[in-house]
Amino acid sequence: MYYANIIAKGDTRYLNQPVVCALFNNVNSCKRAITHSLTAKPRDIEEVVIYRRRRNGNHDVHGYYEWTGDKLKLKRGDIPFNLRMERV
Repeated sequence: MYYANIIAKGDTRYLNQPVVCALFNNVNSCKRAITHSLTAKPRDIEEVVIYRRRRNGNHDVHGYYEWTGDKLKLKRGDIPFNLRMERV
């Protein structure tokens, strides 16, 4: 199961709250819902973090994404903006 957290520019709270209230069975459906949400209501986004919820209750970061204005782009090889968010 996957869920996401959208971090707006200038947001200093770094709360781990699901942006899309539903849990998704796969990462692609989660990404589609986020893209639809951000396209319908544009915002100034710093980073999108997608989490994977395991059966045992642990949560792992699946990936850090940047919003290009029309799609999510996986950040590869750089230190994520949201590195401060530790494992939940």
